[in-house]
Amino acid sequence: MGSRTTIVPRSSVFTLEDGTWVVQRSVDRVQELLTGQERSFSSMDISFEISDPELDILVAQSVIHQYDEFFIWLDRALTDKSTQDNSVEGLTFYYVSIALEVSQIDLVRARLEEAGLTDRYEAAERNGHIAIMRLHEEPFIRLGHAEDAQTLLMPFMQSLETQLAIEQVSFDSSSLPAIWPEPLPPSDTLPLIRRSAPEIKAKSVICIDNERRTHQLVSQISEELGAILVSAYTGKDGTTLIQDADPALIVMDLKLPDMHGYEIVAYVRNNPELAHIPIVIVSTLDSEADRALAFTVAEAKDYIVKPLNTNELRRRIWRELNQNTV
Repeated sequence: MGSRTTIVPRSSVFTLEDGTWVVQRSVDRVQELLTGQERSFSSMDISFEISDPELDILVAQSVIHQYDEFFIWLDRALTDKSTQDNSVEGLTFYYVSIALEVSQIDLVRARLEEAGLTDRYEAAERNGHIAIMRLHEEPFIRLGHAEDAQTLLMPFMQSLETQLAIEQVSFDSSSLPAIWPEPLPPSDTLPLIRRSAPEIKAKSVICIDNERRTHQLVSQISEELGAILVSAYTGKDGTTLIQDADPALIVMDLKLPDMHGYEIVAYVRNNPELAHIPIVIVSTLDSEADRALAFTVAEAKDYIVKPLNTNELRRRIWRELNQNTV
């Protein structure tokens, strides 16, 4: 079987929002399992772990030969269609290694915050030490990017009296046997190509809109994502709920029965305890001036024109909850 298959980590095979099954070829490229076509991908795109029943369908269609808890044996014909020089087999990844015990990871995270780099990098545990990676614990796919991180961080790590080094990790499926007699143990020596989305459960979303349809959509999406919806149909109720519910996200219309939406925006932005809350505006107003006002004055994270598309709204809500989940 080995000559007809390519072994990949199970975490590199997943389902996109539109239901397409894909295998990750690089940090920003995936290949569709049924067509062999390639497409761009970002860690901020919505995706789901592939289930055993889905894998059974792919086995029946001879796209994959077998799978276990940790690995999937892809048909070689699929990987031969890839135009990527960096196929999953033989990929090399990089990260910045810090020679400190894991118990000191909070100190490293504090230095990242001090450097103003928490929107680009994060500290994670790797092989009993601390590593600097891209957001969501994605490794660097290019050596130059890892070197940039090392250079930026070095001045802020001097007080910790430690060294920063570039480490590389390669995944080569040719070193694995074609058939495993039992499930493989997890190994942190493998590059982390993709991991599940951060935990969103228990995060609350406030929807302020006088249209029931908007609340129905946001409720459905919140339930799918494991978040809690709090609804308000007037600006007055919305203002009260924002103060009481400590929301992770506000989804709101600008046209409300008792006040203009920008009154709520001003209330949030002028309150130091609330100003950090991201706001997604949904509105029938579709001019460039309306959009510019929303992004500049209201500092909205997103602006979606009605009528609302479920998939688009889901994507925008997921991204904001994902970005604001610790």
